[in-house]
Amino acid sequence: MSVSPEPVGREISDPDHAGHPGAIAVDLGVMRSIVVAFQSVLARLGDTVYVQPKMGADMWTHREDIA
Repeated sequence: MSVSPEPVGREISDPDHAGHPGAIAVDLGVMRSIVVAFQSVLARLGDTVYVQPKMGADMWTHREDIA
Protein backbone atom coordinates (compact mmCIF):
# COMPACT_ATOMS: atom_id res chain seq x y z
CA MET A 1 0.00 0.00 0.00
CA SER A 2 1.35 3.42 -0.87
CA VAL A 3 0.35 6.78 0.56
CA SER A 4 -1.10 9.23 -1.92
CA PRO A 5 0.16 12.82 -1.78
CA GLU A 6 -3.45 13.98 -2.14
CA PRO A 7 -4.95 15.71 0.91
CA VAL A 8 -6.83 13.44 3.31
CA GLY A 9 -9.61 15.98 3.80
CA ARG A 10 -8.17 17.64 6.91
CA GLU A 11 -4.82 18.60 8.30
CA ILE A 12 -2.70 15.90 9.89
CA SER A 13 -1.79 18.31 12.68
CA ASP A 14 -5.41 18.03 13.77
CA PRO A 15 -5.84 18.53 17.55
CA ASP A 16 -7.13 14.94 17.88
CA HIS A 17 -3.63 13.69 17.06
CA ALA A 18 -1.47 16.41 18.64
CA GLY A 19 1.35 15.27 16.34
CA HIS A 20 1.30 11.72 17.76
CA PRO A 21 2.68 9.40 15.04
CA GLY A 22 0.68 6.37 16.19
CA ALA A 23 -2.64 8.22 16.07
CA ILE A 24 -1.84 9.71 12.67
CA ALA A 25 -0.85 6.26 11.33
CA VAL A 26 -4.11 4.70 12.49
CA ASP A 27 -6.13 7.51 10.89
CA LEU A 28 -4.26 7.17 7.58
CA GLY A 29 -4.20 3.37 7.65
CA VAL A 30 -0.39 3.11 7.43
CA MET A 31 2.39 1.86 9.67
CA ARG A 32 3.70 4.17 12.41
CA SER A 33 7.23 3.92 10.98
CA ILE A 34 6.01 5.52 7.73
CA VAL A 35 4.61 8.51 9.63
CA VAL A 36 7.83 8.87 11.67
CA ALA A 37 9.95 8.74 8.50
CA PHE A 38 7.77 11.33 6.77
CA GLN A 39 7.81 13.64 9.80
CA SER A 40 11.61 13.44 9.92
CA VAL A 41 11.95 15.25 6.58
CA LEU A 42 9.49 18.06 7.42
CA ALA A 43 9.95 21.30 9.33
CA ARG A 44 7.20 23.81 10.02
CA LEU A 45 8.02 27.46 10.60
CA GLY A 46 4.94 29.58 11.13
CA ASP A 47 2.53 28.97 8.28
CA THR A 48 5.09 27.29 6.01
CA VAL A 49 6.14 23.63 5.84
CA TYR A 50 9.58 22.83 4.40
CA VAL A 51 10.57 19.45 2.98
CA GLN A 52 14.19 18.44 3.65
CA PRO A 53 15.28 21.79 5.12
CA LYS A 54 19.01 22.43 5.28
CA MET A 55 21.16 25.12 6.88
CA GLY A 56 21.11 28.37 4.92
CA ALA A 57 18.70 30.58 3.07
CA ASP A 58 16.55 28.96 0.37
CA MET A 59 18.00 25.50 1.01
CA TRP A 60 15.03 23.10 0.94
CA THR A 61 13.51 20.62 -1.51
CA HIS A 62 9.96 21.98 -1.42
CA ARG A 63 8.05 24.68 0.47
CA GLU A 64 4.30 24.74 1.05
CA ASP A 65 2.38 27.66 2.55
CA ILE A 66 -0.47 26.28 4.64
CA ALA A 67 -2.17 29.45 5.88
